[in-house]
Amino acid sequence: KGKGKGKAPLSKAAPPGPPPPKAKAKTKADSRSPGAPEAKVPTWKAIALLTRQQDDGGFSAEEIGRALTEMARSTQLQGVDFRSELTNAGPNTPTLFVLSLLDHFDKRQSSSWSHDPANETDEEVDERIEEICISMLTSQNLQLEHGFLSKLRSYVSKQIGEVSTEERSKVEELRDRWVAFMTKGSVKEVDEESKKKKEEEQKAKEEACRKAEQEKVDFWKRQKSRSLENIDWKAMAKFMYCDGGSGGAFLAQIGPQEEAVVIKPLGIKAVEEVVAVEVAKLLSIKVADQRVLGMGATEFYEMAGALSKSSTAMDDASATQAMVHSYQVDDHYQGKIQFAGIVEFVPGHVLQGMPGHEALVGPRRLSIFHQVGRLIALDVVLNNLDRLPAIWTNEGNLGNVMINLSGEVIGIDQQVIGIASDDARQTYLATVRQYVSQSMRGSIDDSKVTERLNTAVLQNCGVEMQGSDFQELLSGSRDVFQSIASMDEDMLKESFKGISERMVATFADPVTPHVGLGRLDDSLDFILQCLAAVTSEVKAQSR
Repeated sequence: KGKGKGKAPLSKAAPPGPPPPKAKAKTKADSRSPGAPEAKVPTWKAIALLTRQQDDGGFSAEEIGRALTEMARSTQLQGVDFRSELTNAGPNTPTLFVLSLLDHFDKRQSSSWSHDPANETDEEVDERIEEICISMLTSQNLQLEHGFLSKLRSYVSKQIGEVSTEERSKVEELRDRWVAFMTKGSVKEVDEESKKKKEEEQKAKEEACRKAEQEKVDFWKRQKSRSLENIDWKAMAKFMYCDGGSGGAFLAQIGPQEEAVVIKPLGIKAVEEVVAVEVAKLLSIKVADQRVLGMGATEFYEMAGALSKSSTAMDDASATQAMVHSYQVDDHYQGKIQFAGIVEFVPGHVLQGMPGHEALVGPRRLSIFHQVGRLIALDVVLNNLDRLPAIWTNEGNLGNVMINLSGEVIGIDQQVIGIASDDARQTYLATVRQYVSQSMRGSIDDSKVTERLNTAVLQNCGVEMQGSDFQELLSGSRDVFQSIASMDEDMLKESFKGISERMVATFADPVTPHVGLGRLDDSLDFILQCLAAVTSEVKAQSR
């Protein structure tokens, strides 16, 4: 899955290096008259292009072209009209040019950094990029707002999408000429033959990457789910790191029978994630099962040892090795990751892209929406907003909806998000009752809700929701809500007592980091209040 959705099609830009050192005092040999042209454009001037960002996150040919041309006039390259070149190259080129320029500074200067991006999440890397760029421009009395990079990546993902080989080559050719001008004071013209050769090399490289990725996809498609108990970690045959979510995860093939499990790091939200799975089981809603493995267990060391065997890794990228290292425990019994979730491997696909589209235009369409409605009901009692935006004003994340080979909908990566403030909690409970009421009636009154749901499905799967789809979705939620209302209150309290005891037994280790155990009682109380709100509204609608 991917929290990582929406990434730019060009490679992820890392920081363009630290701010430039303070200028040395001019000597007689390097002094210039005030009007003399510069030999090259300083890095900060190129970074200053970011200040031309539009409200939607993109960049216009007019603004970027004007800035590049103005810089050309201040150098020995007078007469270079970058504005015309950007305008003629197409509407996407200015935005891709800026992103590609950041990427170039990453590759050029990364060897001198003290940071290792492989040990950081995407969010941490982007945050550091922003800090460095803002610092660099602040030293030149220029303003740059936080969040510019996330806006840029969002624009590229939503407005541009995949970048063709031809468009990529045009952007990189223009960027290379600009960088040559910026660093050397001259523009190297690229003849047609060289340009064609470069395009062919790029196509061959992309085709090789595509084939390699497809081989990985085909490999994991052949894997089957297996029991989470009695895993022989020494029999781990292959593993692969998948970015996304809260820390990514490893897919691990166990033994020769093409069976697999998922290894997922558990951090400060560990308790809320495991409680969510427990509640799903209680409500008979299908989510990927999981078992918690702590560093206090011998099995944790066996698992970490299996991951350390690089010969079984399907990807030797630095990010993979960094994550593997996070599971290693030193002589003082300290490791970056001290709890891991051994999660059920679900053969199938997420409700996104072409597989998601094909599922929703096939004969199981209504069944899928019914099952998705059951997942929404679970999310409502958990306040898990990272899936379908039924009662939340966000874009949703259909990457957390899996469809297995039998057409069953399986939830992944859910968690409890408690609300501490009494006023905010009461507001949320009112929203819960409203959705329960709509589910019981089989009709959504608020057009904004239907618009959010339809937009999420359309953007992720390319399918417009019809009236029958909404009916099935509400029907799935209604089934769960009626089941909740029929539960015996004493039985429910006893079940939650058991969940609490299991969480304490699993996570109450004084040497482990904060994993949310202190929020356990509040989380369980919040869920019970949501269940009570569901029950009262179901009974009110049934009168």
